[in-house]
Amino acid sequence: KHISLVEQAIIREIEKRDVGLVVLTGDIIDAPFKMDVLGEFCRNLKGERRTVLATLGNWEHSPRLSINELGEKYRAHGIRLMVNESAVFDSAISVAATDDAYAGNAHLEKTLNGFSAATVNLFLTHSPRLLDHIPASARRFDLALAGHTHGGQCRIGPFVPFRPPYSGRFVSGWYEIPAGRAYVSCGTGTSVFPVRIACRPELPE
Repeated sequence: KHISLVEQAIIREIEKRDVGLVVLTGDIIDAPFKMDVLGEFCRNLKGERRTVLATLGNWEHSPRLSINELGEKYRAHGIRLMVNESAVFDSAISVAATDDAYAGNAHLEKTLNGFSAATVNLFLTHSPRLLDHIPASARRFDLALAGHTHGGQCRIGPFVPFRPPYSGRFVSGWYEIPAGRAYVSCGTGTSVFPVRIACRPELPE
């Protein structure tokens, strides 16, 4: 089994731009039989000098998947799965990342405990409703990143008829949140129905 055309395009764009840090904010895999494809994707994504971090989305919490096996798959390819924790990378980038707030067990207090500020401070999560609950008094972030909404996936002009649970007020793009500024990605995939209407996939950079 091989990676899809979309995944190949993602890897090409990341290599072309010589990206130093890649974050995968969940919903990367939803079934055990896709583990080999995930491994191929990770192997091509990592590169030699690139840091790649991953968080959990709601699909990774499928009862068919083992979070431990997923973590091992990521580690085997030099990718760190971050769940309710924080860490500093290259002495310059500090990252706080939670579990998914919808299907998982996001712990803001645990995630922010021990957070060490650096030159750049990032917050990662999957379901964006959590972004409005990061206490500004606890930490200000240069950028918070989330996904989950698929940008509404099927839009009728400015009207978005459906968003997944725990989207909160978020659809896509830039938002001001109590802890700073956030970007919610439309992502590259689809949910439930394999179709997008007036909502192009994106690879934010």
